[in-house]
Amino acid sequence: MQNLINDLLEFSRVTTTTREPEFTDCEFILNQVLSNLKLIITENNATISHGSLPKVMIDSTQLVQIFQNMIINGIKFHSEVSPKIHISAEKKENEWVFSVQDNGIGIDPQYSEKMFEIFKRLHEKEEYPGT
Repeated sequence: MQNLINDLLEFSRVTTTTREPEFTDCEFILNQVLSNLKLIITENNATISHGSLPKVMIDSTQLVQIFQNMIINGIKFHSEVSPKIHISAEKKENEWVFSVQDNGIGIDPQYSEKMFEIFKRLHEKEEYPGT
């Protein structure tokens, strides 16, 4: 129950903007995240790489949360081999499209929409912990 409450609190923080967007160096933010996650990265022998990342107008707190969640998921749902995660960004017309690729277990396309529903699971909690 405590995990569920903590996850609800975290979700509420994500859905509310606390800061005005500001010109932010995404590579700097990613380096902060990698520093925050150093222990989990080391424990799982994960390799995190990235291409050139832009400077954009964004709420940097939310970008930290996005990068952390994507990296943690890439590590958590890894296959038999050590996790490898690559983050990149590509300019398309007047927007930046970010991509996060990993060598994890993947998601069957039939569940691609379900993974974005709050507190929906694709695996049993005994198989992969979390809410």
